[in-house]
Amino acid sequence: MPHINDPVMYVQDRPQCDPDQIRIIHVGMGASGLLAAHKAKKMLSNYELVCYEKNDTIGGTWFVYLDAALSDDGC
Repeated sequence: MPHINDPVMYVQDRPQCDPDQIRIIHVGMGASGLLAAHKAKKMLSNYELVCYEKNDTIGGTWFVYLDAALSDDGC
């Protein structure tokens, strides 16, 4: 093979059908973020899940607006 010593050509030493690890990025850890993390753990393998949340804890809108939800008038 004439290209075997060519540094531009690179042939990996593994089958091409081996699945690569995927990286899942989820913004927000409210209801949808928690569900995404749960389903990824339950249904996937060979993945990395990265979740970004602006607050110090999970909960999303429920956590941010908890005082309004618990008020007497519900607003």
